[in-house]
Amino acid sequence: MSDINFQELLNWVIEYVQNPVVWGAGALIIVLIIVLILLSKLQPGQIRAFGTSSGYVQISRAALVDLIKQTCEQIDVEKKPGVRIKTKRNRLNIDVRIRLSSGAKLVEVADTLQEHLKETMKNGLGITKLGNINVTVVGIKAIPLIKAKQQPVEPVENPKEEAVPVDPIPLPVNESPEKDLDKAEPSKKEDSK
Repeated sequence: MSDINFQELLNWVIEYVQNPVVWGAGALIIVLIIVLILLSKLQPGQIRAFGTSSGYVQISRAALVDLIKQTCEQIDVEKKPGVRIKTKRNRLNIDVRIRLSSGAKLVEVADTLQEHLKETMKNGLGITKLGNINVTVVGIKAIPLIKAKQQPVEPVENPKEEAVPVDPIPLPVNESPEKDLDKAEPSKKEDSK
């Protein structure tokens, strides 16, 4: 093998990098890569539900998002959910971000939501190429502490065992009330003399 002269290689790289044509070509390649990435993520505004002998039936993304939000309102979901619709390999994939109501069971809500969306998409809209329906919980509304502490009052079974009133806590008594009067109202003391 021949010996590589690193100094010559370094000089060649420096001379090559200083060439403005190289900078222009590099910038063009970077822009092209960014455009290709953006185009690959770009999703169509309409989603093809099914085809008939007369043509295709398409549904707008906004209509699908609205339908999914209405479906979520029927279940124990707080506020409006976040919805993302993606088509990948001719399959409709749905990501739903929800906030649960207090006391709701995650497994039941997720199963109900996924099944209801699957049924609506397939039977209601005719979308047969359905991919994943992912549910992500982004928050849970807590039970207010006041309601959590309130418990139903049980009736007293034996009326003779009613609560006995408790004596009030005795207040501290001033040892010499005259001293306090002397400090507070010196004019009254002089008037009484």
